[in-house]
Amino acid sequence: MIDSLDMKVLRAVHLLVTCGSVTKTADLLGVSPGAVSYLLNKARQRTGSALFLRTREGMIPDNIAKELSQRYVNIAKELYDDKGMVSLSNREVMICTYSLFEFVISDRLCTMDTRPDQIHFTPPEMNDNTRLLRLRSKEIDIDIGTRLPSDRSIIQTLLFSSGLKILMSESNPAAKERVTLDGWLRCHHVRWSRRMDYVCDDYRHANRFYELMNQRDISIVSSDSLNMALLCAHSNHVMLMPSAVADLVVEKLPIVALNPPPELEMQFDCYLHYHHSLTNENKLQNVINTIQHMVKN
Repeated sequence: MIDSLDMKVLRAVHLLVTCGSVTKTADLLGVSPGAVSYLLNKARQRTGSALFLRTREGMIPDNIAKELSQRYVNIAKELYDDKGMVSLSNREVMICTYSLFEFVISDRLCTMDTRPDQIHFTPPEMNDNTRLLRLRSKEIDIDIGTRLPSDRSIIQTLLFSSGLKILMSESNPAAKERVTLDGWLRCHHVRWSRRMDYVCDDYRHANRFYELMNQRDISIVSSDSLNMALLCAHSNHVMLMPSAVADLVVEKLPIVALNPPPELEMQFDCYLHYHHSLTNENKLQNVINTIQHMVKN
């Protein structure tokens, strides 16, 4: 299990072994003490060890913590620059996003003439606080999804803002005509279990929208957006999807993206987040530019 720990966790353990203080470790990492605790908890879960004993003299490491610290020292020279900071030029970029976004981003990257360096996707967290902790601790380089609460260590930028489309199979009888509200309500629906922030500037319209969402005949509830799209492509189920993503999905699946009836017109804002310390990392900026260009075009 020790072998599965990444360098961010190993570095946090090493610094705590060296300085004996969570606060000092957080300062050295450029993160909050809570982010250090998050990394330590990951190490404890993987190793089954407490790792440190809290005393008046500071945090005292056990033998496993010392082993992790030595492991970090042995490989750090190959991964770190002269300033002791993790260099993105020596590793993959970690992106946390929905599976459907992962699919369309990966597909577009693979067809580019000049591809960016290796990218590692990881599943998103359901909880916004955990998403923030993963960014603060630099376990994740880029988080794409609903807007996170403001945090002085995290930069957030609007990736896209779009209306909604109804995804359904090309062979779905409802795909042959304009979708009406009654027709939409008669469909079998797939519901995403994740939070989606649909907005508009008319509270009465928003209230009506969520009333209609509660009237759907929901057959399947899923946290995996790609599986939901595949189900809609190969059955008579339907789902709502931001049009910016839906228009990319129809290129790859036997599926159509139709305009919703006026009662279902809402806006979805998708944000891209990353740690402020990575602002000048060319590799990260190249990946962000690629994703933004893909969405806009």
